[in-house]
Amino acid sequence: MRKNFENNSDTKPYIQKYLDEQKANGKSWHLLIATRSILTKLDNFKLLDNITKEDLINYFSNFKGKPATKKMAQVVIKKYFSDKPELSNWIKPVNVKNDLKSDDILNPEDIDKLINATNGIYWKAYIAFAFESGARFSEIQALSYKDFKETDQGMVVEIHTTKTGAGYRKMVLPFSAQYIRNLITYEPSKPEAKMFRMTESYVLKVLKEIAEAAKIDKPMSPHRLRHAQATDMCKRGYNETIIKKKLGWSLSGNMIARYTHPADDAVINATLEKGGDLPSTAKQKEITPAPVLTVYDQSAIISNLNDKIAEMEDQHKKDMEDTKETMKRQMELITAAMQAKQS
Repeated sequence: MRKNFENNSDTKPYIQKYLDEQKANGKSWHLLIATRSILTKLDNFKLLDNITKEDLINYFSNFKGKPATKKMAQVVIKKYFSDKPELSNWIKPVNVKNDLKSDDILNPEDIDKLINATNGIYWKAYIAFAFESGARFSEIQALSYKDFKETDQGMVVEIHTTKTGAGYRKMVLPFSAQYIRNLITYEPSKPEAKMFRMTESYVLKVLKEIAEAAKIDKPMSPHRLRHAQATDMCKRGYNETIIKKKLGWSLSGNMIARYTHPADDAVINATLEKGGDLPSTAKQKEITPAPVLTVYDQSAIISNLNDKIAEMEDQHKKDMEDTKETMKRQMELITAAMQAKQS
């Protein structure tokens, strides 16, 4: 997908030039793809070199799409025309209504169920790390084995912030570390190899399957794990600046407001359950630690896989023999029928 993006010959030269500048400034290729789509759509409406303020007003007045889609288009287009304030200064991105409901947000108990519902060491590690780090999908996908380092503080990872330009953020992993160690034991690889390499569509598919097995009836996606961490930190009473730094949000932004409402709901519910006594912080369920996967466990897993492969090969061999026997009998019947017809 990235290769197709970089080699796309249909992109107008002036749009490609802008994309190259954004790429040189470290913008993620997910954002570059969205930017190209938005600018190409506007260019089809009216050539960017000839567009006027009235054209932009007309374009956004008749914009079809969700508020979040319109806001993204406004942000990208305003930035593209930042050197022409007479065109872009009037653009005020729409406020996107908070669509996060407390009943739809994954909680630590749900995360525990998800991890226990899969036998896949890769998926246990992915779910645990995506929740604990609160990282964006693109940030997780970019991580290599070498980015996870053992220190005297425990396992530490440095995540490159892809959206707000906040650089790298370092965090310790007290919960997901053992799941990651198990993955490294089970799937050793070169230091520069990507640890979580699956595509977003495939991760989404597997997460939904795991959620179904765990009997969790909530919206499920990689980004929902990020929502879960943000809400959990708010519920636990973390300082707002700490939350913003951990999740890679702009310190001056108001993204955190999306998550304080579900957290407020939890405090209200806890208050009612206590008969009106407000707890200092709502008690949060702790997630079950990962068991240590040893080299012996790895050998046992490989042995079990080899047994299954051998069993499948035996079954395939038996099926082939049965098929050959059936075909032989059919040939005998056909030959007998032809001989009877000739006589």
